[in-house]
Amino acid sequence: MPANALQRYGPIDSQRFVDPPADGVERLRFRELYEGPRILIGRGVRQKDGANGKIVARFETQPLCFRHSIYGVRLLGDLHNEARVILGILWSSLVRYYLWMTSGAWAGWHYEILQSTIKSIPVRLPNDTRTRRKIESIVSELQEFDTQDVGDLFGN
Repeated sequence: MPANALQRYGPIDSQRFVDPPADGVERLRFRELYEGPRILIGRGVRQKDGANGKIVARFETQPLCFRHSIYGVRLLGDLHNEARVILGILWSSLVRYYLWMTSGAWAGWHYEILQSTIKSIPVRLPNDTRTRRKIESIVSELQEFDTQDVGDLFGN
């Protein structure tokens, strides 16, 4: 999956996929990053077309291979609901601001998020069950939202 095929919402467009290299890979990576429940986070920060620093992250369970332009965060166990809350946190303006303040590569030439900065994001799941379920519900709805039909959440 090329990095520009990674999107926050809706189904992944598999027609944009490219074949993996036939002669192998140059860097050894952990297979767990490509299979099972995990959160995928784009290394680059989207700035074009009004994105203004959008962090592209999604929860994924289907097997996918990708290059170093996408980070994979493996989730242990059956944490689908917790993953939705974490995804909601990653989509928030607060995390965008945190990453802008702490990532040394954000305002540079390529506008990227470093892996070490992602690992340092302070994530705290809400203790209140009602709040947690509300976040899970909103993120679930957004995950099902197909932006190809309307362009974006606001019909642009």
